[in-house]
Amino acid sequence: MNKLKYLALILLLLLLSCRLVNPVMIHFENDKPSVSIGESWEGKLINGKRLPSSGENFVGASHLLMALGRNAVHSELRKTVLASFDSLYALNPEWEYRYGECAWVNGGKIWPHYTHQNGLVIDFMVPVILAKDSTASVIPTHVFNRFGYSMEFDTTGKSGKYLIDFESLAAHLYFLKTCGPAYGIHIRRIIFAPEFLPQLYATKYGNELRDIEFVYKEHWVRHDDHYHIEFTYEATG
Repeated sequence: MNKLKYLALILLLLLLSCRLVNPVMIHFENDKPSVSIGESWEGKLINGKRLPSSGENFVGASHLLMALGRNAVHSELRKTVLASFDSLYALNPEWEYRYGECAWVNGGKIWPHYTHQNGLVIDFMVPVILAKDSTASVIPTHVFNRFGYSMEFDTTGKSGKYLIDFESLAAHLYFLKTCGPAYGIHIRRIIFAPEFLPQLYATKYGNELRDIEFVYKEHWVRHDDHYHIEFTYEATG
């Protein structure tokens, strides 16, 4: 076996092993409820739970990132996220979603993020459709585009062959908002490119989102390829 084939085999084995890590780690998680301590920018997480690698209508950002353990959240937030995806699938099984960075299982600083420290923050990559035929898709995520974080969408929501699907995005936010309270989870605020808000509010669920706080500051990284959601948790009776 020449050197190139050997390296290719090693790379293939690494990729396959990355796919196995997240489900194995989830299998061996304890059943203890999570505890989020402190703020999203100065906190930690106890008994964090990893999000599944995929489901009927969603996938994680990267098997590598998930293998590293960057997809952990509070236990009740995981229930909320999965309930929202179930509701979305029942509404429209054609829609597809991809979640991005979350937190370490034990929380704390997670480079390069300023927040994401207490298990109550998730980045979701914008849901997209193909411009040529409106087929639902997910944006590509790999090391060469910083796992989707270097995608650039113009003010109309277009990036190359992809268009942001504002209808499915608004529905996602609506179900996160409505599924969360049963688990003590509420949306605290969302960071998203402000030029997209008129298109978001113009959707079927747009009016249901007007009580959610959207924030943005010019010196922040432009949030056009993902929507950063910070949640709060209050234990239910």
